[in-house]
Formats: sequence, C-alpha cells, structure tokens
Amino acid sequence: MRSSSRPRLPVLAATCVALSIVAALVAVGPSAPAGAEPNVEERWSSVPGVGIVDLAATASGLYAADGAGSRLLRIAADGSATVAADLSLHTPSALEPDRDGGVLVVSFASYSVLRIRPDGSSLTWTVPRGVFIDAVVPLPDGSVLVFGEGSRTVTRLGPDGAVDPFALDLGFSPTAVHAVGTSTGDVYFTDSSTRSVYRLSEGGVSPMPRGAAAPASVPVALHSSGGGVVVAWSDGLIERLDPDGSSAAVLSPDAGMAPLGDVAVDARGDVFLTTRSRGLVERAADGLLIQLGSTTGRTVVAAPDGAVYAVGDSGRSITRIHPAAGAAPTLGYGATITGVAGLPLAVAPSRVASDAATYAVTRGALPPGVGLTPTGAIAGTPTSAGEYRAQITVLSAGGRSSVDVVIRIRGDRSGTY
Repeated sequence: MRSSSRPRLPVLAATCVALSIVAALVAVGPSAPAGAEPNVEERWSSVPGVGIVDLAATASGLYAADGAGSRLLRIAADGSATVAADLSLHTPSALEPDRDGGVLVVSFASYSVLRIRPDGSSLTWTVPRGVFIDAVVPLPDGSVLVFGEGSRTVTRLGPDGAVDPFALDLGFSPTAVHAVGTSTGDVYFTDSSTRSVYRLSEGGVSPMPRGAAAPASVPVALHSSGGGVVVAWSDGLIERLDPDGSSAAVLSPDAGMAPLGDVAVDARGDVFLTTRSRGLVERAADGLLIQLGSTTGRTVVAAPDGAVYAVGDSGRSITRIHPAAGAAPTLGYGATITGVAGLPLAVAPSRVASDAATYAVTRGALPPGVGLTPTGAIAGTPTSAGEYRAQITVLSAGGRSSVDVVIRIRGDRSGTY
C-alpha cells in the first residue's frame, strides 16, 4: 500500500496566534530558604479555542498539537505561535519528535501519520484501517515503525511514502504499547498484557528483566536514555534499564507518586514527572524529588536546551520552566568523620546547594543510629563501633551532586574503631 505524498502542507507562517506571556519567579520547593535561586516560570495563555492535546520538543523548536483547531502550532522562544500546518483533514491526537528536528503527527481518526519537517515540507502516510496506532518510532534511516493496539505485526512507513503493514512479526499481540528508539538503533516497547518491556534488535524480540517492579505493576511510560530506556510503572517505580539487562531505580514506589500522570527524560538523563494526585512538575533523581516551581500540568516534555514544558489541565496554556536557573549544588563533609558509640554526632555539610534541596544516602550506609537531617547534616547517636562508608546525594533545581563519606566510630573515647 502506498499513501499519497504531498510536497507541503498549507503553512500559514504569517498567521500569528497571540499568546500572552505571564512571567513569574517561583521559589523551588514548598519552603525555599531566603536567598534561594528561583526557577523561572513563563506561562503562555493561548487564545480561546485552542485545546492542546500534546507537545513535542525538538532540536528545531517546540510544537503543540491543537486538537480543537485541527492545526500544528510552532511555539517561538517568546511564547508567540505560528500555524506550522493545517490539520483539518488529520485531526491531531499525538506528537512524536522526529530525528531531523521536525515532528511526527499521529491522527487516530484518519489512520494517518504526518511527517512535518523543519522547513515546513511534509509527507503523509495512511495505515490500514485495522491498525489502531499506539506508538510511532522514527528510525535513523528515515523510516517510521508503527505499533498497533493488539497487533502482532509492526507497520513500517518508508521515507519514500511506502507503507508495509507486515514489516515485522512480534510473535504476540501487545496492548497499550509505548515504544521508543535509542541512540544505538534498538527499539524498546511495552506490553500491558504481559506487564513487560521488550527490546527489538537485529536478533529479534527479547524481554527485559523487570527489575524492582512489583509483579502486578504494568509499564505506563517509556523514554529513551542513551543506549537504554527509562520506564515508569503503575506502582510509582521509575527505573533505568540498560541493554545488558541491568536496572537502577530513579524513584521508588515508597515516594508515593502513583498514579503517575506523565514522565519526560531530557538529554542529560534527568527525569521529570507529574502525578495525577499532586499535579506538580517535579524532578526525580537517585530516589530524590524536587518540586519545580508551582506549575501543575497533565503533560510534560523536556527540551534539548534544558527547559521543561508543561500543558495545563485545561489544555489552553503552556508553562516553560528553566530548572537549571539555580546554581548547581555542591556538597562536602571533610575527608573522614569520627565519632564515639553512645555519644551524639552532628556534622553539617561544608558546602551546600544554593536553593531548596533534598538529601539522601544513595549507596552504602551510615552508622546505626545516625541519619541525614533535612538540611543535609549527618546527625544522631551511633550505637555500634566500626568504619562505615556511604554516598550522599543532594538534588536541587540546579542539578545534583554526590560525595563519598567515611565515618569511623570508636567503641569508647580511647578505644579502637
């Protein structure tokens, strides 16, 4: 099957949609200290009638799918928007960043995928009527893979407009599919029915280890991160999966963030999320969470320039957050910390984050009876002698930093460790 290819969709570059910008400085976290470096939040309130259904942050800029107006908007750095494409024949349902800096527009209603290039030219593919599009993955060769809901086969859309509905046979029929491509050329996809993540490579389809996900948990979001992926599970766990099958938790279910609303991963591998209960945009790393301003939203995307964008619950506003506005945190406790079992110990960090931050032990352990205070101090009354090693991590709006500490606890004032 071959779809019709049009050299260019109607581009209304001169049509500017007026978006008013309301800029506000909002301190990070619920109780940022005096003098804290704030995040900068810019809320762009759109004109009446705009209903944003999805965002895509690409190398060439930010795109918004206006479902109410059936158009693709390109958002400029000052918040103004131009109509990049008239989608009256293909009501937009979802967007996916393309590898050339453009965007892929998915239309469930018309069973179509549109490639909108940065120069405004376009290509339209129409998939078979029986394919209910769940996910699209752009590949390095310019083709696009289409995963269908409950479909055993994967459709390949060629850069020349060709459509091959039987390009790949998965061997089973996945449901509620999320799929992404990685920098190594592999493709990962999820299946809710088997509660699994799969890797699609030249060697075929192989399941990935579940890591720490609970048996009943299902994958609800998937994003590429280097050669591997970041997967979010329905129990609130967010973890990284590497091609070799190893995994590392970004956020544990104990953080109480389920059910998750949306998840995004930036080029540095930092994870941003919203939750259905809190609605706030937050950054997660090494098991820590930091709130980014007061923004709430249902959709969040991370841009190559480090900014994070969130769509408001009404679908009529976009907020841009600059999470790197705060200074990068630094942390230090000295070469070795010494103490005595049974006596109070308190060591404050010599260098701290310049804005609101959270602290955690991310490797090893502190002595029994000793913990971290909200300000990062190592404090408590150790109960056992010995040498203890731990990694302490601080996370703030400006980033994160880790330091290794050695703590030696003597049995008494004159005893040995």
